[in-house]
Amino acid sequence: MAVAKWLLYIIGIILVLMGILGYLGIPFPALKDPAWHAALKIIIGLVALWGGTKAE
Repeated sequence: MAVAKWLLYIIGIILVLMGILGYLGIPFPALKDPAWHAALKIIIGLVALWGGTKAE
C-alpha cells in the first residue's frame, strides 16, 4: 500500500497548489477561480494529505 500512500501525497500537494494558484490567478489572471472553488480544492487536498498519513 506504499503506492497508495505516495499517490495520496502527490494528489494532495497538487490540489493544494492548484487551489492557491487558482485563487491568486497565477499564471492566467483571466482564469482566476472564485474563492469557494479554490477553498474546495485546498480542503480536498488537505484531506488527501491526511489520508496519505493514515494509509498503511
